[in-house]
Amino acid sequence: MPLTYHLALINALACMVLALAALIRRRQSASQSAFAAGMLLLAARSACAAWTDGAARLEEITQAQVWTLACVALTPAPWMWFSLVYSRGNAAEFVRRWAWVLAASVGIPCTIILVGSHNLIIAVERAAPNAVSVVEFGLAGVMLHGFSLVSMIIITMNLERTYRASVGTMRWRIKYMLLGVAVLNSVQFYVSSQAVLFHGTSTDMEVLHSASLLIACLCIGRSFMRPGQFSIDLHPSHTALYGSITLILAGVYLVVVGVLARFVAFVGGDAAFPVRALVVFLGLVGLAVILQSDRARLVLRHFVSRHFQRPLFDYRSMWQKFAEGMASGTDAASLSHSAVELVSKSFEIQSVSLWLVNERRDGLVLAASTLIDSPSGSAGGAEIADFGEALAHLQAHPEPVDIEEATFPGAAEMRAHHGRQFPKSGHRLCVPLVARGTITGVITLGDRVGGLPYAPHDFDMFRCIGDHVAAALLGVQLSQRLAQSREFEAFQTMATFFVHDLKNAANTLSLLLQNLPDHFQDPEFREDAMKSCGRTVDHINGLIEKLGTLRSGLALQRVPTDLAALTTRALEDWPPQSGITLEQELAPVPEASLDPDQILKVITNLLINAREATPGGGRVRVGTAQRGAFVAVTVIDTGCGMSPEFVRRSLFRPFQTTKKRGLGIGMFQSKMIVEAHGGRIDVRSQPGVGSTFEVLLPLAGS
Repeated sequence: MPLTYHLALINALACMVLALAALIRRRQSASQSAFAAGMLLLAARSACAAWTDGAARLEEITQAQVWTLACVALTPAPWMWFSLVYSRGNAAEFVRRWAWVLAASVGIPCTIILVGSHNLIIAVERAAPNAVSVVEFGLAGVMLHGFSLVSMIIITMNLERTYRASVGTMRWRIKYMLLGVAVLNSVQFYVSSQAVLFHGTSTDMEVLHSASLLIACLCIGRSFMRPGQFSIDLHPSHTALYGSITLILAGVYLVVVGVLARFVAFVGGDAAFPVRALVVFLGLVGLAVILQSDRARLVLRHFVSRHFQRPLFDYRSMWQKFAEGMASGTDAASLSHSAVELVSKSFEIQSVSLWLVNERRDGLVLAASTLIDSPSGSAGGAEIADFGEALAHLQAHPEPVDIEEATFPGAAEMRAHHGRQFPKSGHRLCVPLVARGTITGVITLGDRVGGLPYAPHDFDMFRCIGDHVAAALLGVQLSQRLAQSREFEAFQTMATFFVHDLKNAANTLSLLLQNLPDHFQDPEFREDAMKSCGRTVDHINGLIEKLGTLRSGLALQRVPTDLAALTTRALEDWPPQSGITLEQELAPVPEASLDPDQILKVITNLLINAREATPGGGRVRVGTAQRGAFVAVTVIDTGCGMSPEFVRRSLFRPFQTTKKRGLGIGMFQSKMIVEAHGGRIDVRSQPGVGSTFEVLLPLAGS
């Protein structure tokens, strides 16, 4: 048997072992199932390759190639699923958005096989018994390889998106898995592109596929040695990957090979064309690996800095990135996550953690880290206790410090909580976050790519970045405190509305009790008193029910309402024998879209104010009328009146009143209610003469 036969069997065994290793892990996930299914299909394809190498008759080779095509057709589905769910905390969202693509990855190849089964392979030729066999595909076979080509591009783009969303140690964990799968997809892309271009293939193409599959299995096996392989939860963006290296390289390769094929056909053919296409393909794959390598980018940056005399850091672009990243954080958690990600990517540091000072200011709480697998980088409550002396030292000396050699109190705890992932990764640093003389947290750095030592200019940059992050954190904290203060102020304002309503209810009951001794024997008075007590109790119960909705603000329940009838209802609580002449001029008015309960509060408040401001023997006149597109209720009293200064500056402000026992809330509440309806309150008053209040409310549909 040829060497390729044994290589194919080794690949089939390796794929089955990796599939079994994924399935026997304790914590099962959708990505593990998809990975196992994909590896089993690759094992089946390797078995078909061994079958082809061991076949003696053309009929056997044809049958083996048909089964190989079936494996090629079914392989994209599990790997498409894998690319959407592997290491993604929001995998369900991606699966839902890509449901039609997943369905197509199964439906399209199955349809092609069922409909075009007779047109998969047209012919198989072999010049000698042990020579290379040439397989010519029919339309269905070419379509299957074309579908595989497109699928490999989409799968690799999804995996690239996952890779770009990772940072620090999380990228270190998944890098070899993604590299192995990318190798599989890249070689299948090459094989399918050749099949589409030449409408056929040769059995020696399986040598390339078998060699690449063995390399991919070694990479994936290496990834299995790193912890948490299938438990990382990244959250890639849903937006299109505009800067996709996969898409760019695939397009470049297809264009170059297409132009090369045209040129070869024009000059009369070239037997070495497949080899040249392979060289182009391997060159682009190598370029992609270099562009995605942290170490390669770091070496390139140092080469440019050393030989072209440019600074190591592009300060302008770095500060622009940090300013944009810090601006996107709306709370301490998101801002901390942005900070560790920016530091990790900018300085090629794989382990970056940000700790915030706790409320007692005697310890640190982990806010974000590239060592943690959660979507936001949160450690779920990790804390360094009894760290007060260290915080005082770092606040007094706000310079980045090497915690490998530090001797200040708490340095040992800092080293213990920021362990090393790589033995030869350089020193670990602690950067204090100090703003306005107060320490708000620290950033710990370690596991630098290549184990490079930190230079003096690195310390200067870390100091500036620490100050920038500390200022941003302080700004977020102050904004949150201001928001809480405003929320509490709004809560207090709404609560005072209820206090005012309760005061009005208590005032009604007080007047009733004052008149009770003199008029208790009057049956009509007792009946009115009972009704008044019932309405007051209902009103108080309604206020109690609304106490749970104080935070929701003023919510209107509009219904068509007769303002004259509503005013009559408010006047029912006017106490008899009050010593004040009540005049009513309630003209009929059109219905308006109002909240009757809220407007009743306004009218009741105006009546109570008029009654309290008017001495015995005075008059209060209440009327309703239509004023153009408005309906109006007017309350006029002959009471003490108000000065123009008070009306202009204090009347509608909370806690401003001329009454000895008043709270100064009623008119503020009334104005808010009326303006919420789109109306207004007009006031005319003169000290010693009286006041006129006119409430104007828009008509329904106006």
